Amino acid sequence: MIDLNKLHDYKFYKKLSEEVELEKVKEEISEFWTEIIMKNAGKKNDVIGEGLDVITAMLGYLKLIGLDEETFEKHIQKLESYKITKYKE
Repeated sequence: MIDLNKLHDYKFYKKLSEEVELEKVKEEISEFWTEIIMKNAGKKNDVIGEGLDVITAMLGYLKLIGLDEETFEKHIQKLESYKITKYKE
């Protein structure tokens, strides 16, 4: 199992504003999108690398704007309900 919790350890810039942090997210999304589009589905390892960059930047941004355990657990509960309702087999 891949432990995405390890991404919490990587905050390369201290005390960035929400605007600057959001720009980092946009930049990573753009690079991910370019990797997929420009390379016609891209090279698998490059696409994965850019995707992980998006996740890392997004996690940093969400934490900056107030992501907490309670909010995260509500999201997990929503996903669990989707198993029964939206995506049941």
